[in-house]
Amino acid sequence: MTEPGKQYIEGMAFFTTLKFYRPTAPASVSGEALAAFIGAFDKLGVASVYGKLSVDLKFGKAIDADKKPAHWLEPIGNGIATTAEIRWDVSARCGSLEDVIGLIKDRREPLYRAYVQLGNAVDEVTSGVQRIGSPENEVSLTLDSWSLELGPIHTSSLSVDDSIFVGWMSLNLSGYGYLYPWSFVDLVRRAEAVSAIAKVTSLCRATWPVTTGKPGRRERYARNKMGDLWPYPSKEMPLDWYWGLSEG
Repeated sequence: MTEPGKQYIEGMAFFTTLKFYRPTAPASVSGEALAAFIGAFDKLGVASVYGKLSVDLKFGKAIDADKKPAHWLEPIGNGIATTAEIRWDVSARCGSLEDVIGLIKDRREPLYRAYVQLGNAVDEVTSGVQRIGSPENEVSLTLDSWSLELGPIHTSSLSVDDSIFVGWMSLNLSGYGYLYPWSFVDLVRRAEAVSAIAKVTSLCRATWPVTTGKPGRRERYARNKMGDLWPYPSKEMPLDWYWGLSEG
């Protein structure tokens, strides 16, 4: 996600996000519930904090009340765009996950949109999903920053023209670089082989479990449109948390 207030210029450094997303919205997520998740995430020991953590929250409606994004790009000409965003109820910079928890743990209203930085990934995480240069691509891929996003989630890649709506919340691992010569399936297999990442995916499933069942019309449409961005052997897989990508 482009940082609010920054300009985006075509040709800037590539940025990649590996998304573990929930295809359907949970019944409700309050600040209190989000604080409990962040506390459990902190105990996993998969992140460390350097600098300040951005916390942006909008309360009121359900997450899936509409598909309006929290951030978007507004072109200003000559291949240049500036970022715009919704008016947040809470917009803060915290020095630790404990500070984030203290900021939201007493908020019981439902969250409509949220973006919370969760810190830098520890070496056990990054070493399994990074590529430090290669004969085919001298630009390194370093996924080293955790975040959580509530709102419409999309998957996209440099080889796909349009982003595809896939769900309503995601746990993200982001950093500079792009996949080539890896495929998305390669990256997913590497991520699933990292035990520290498996702890995070298990926490997501345990906190906001998906009612298993056959994919509906929307899920089938999205999976067919994804092509190589659907990294699983069957497009009839039961509903669950899945891996997605944002590359650009």
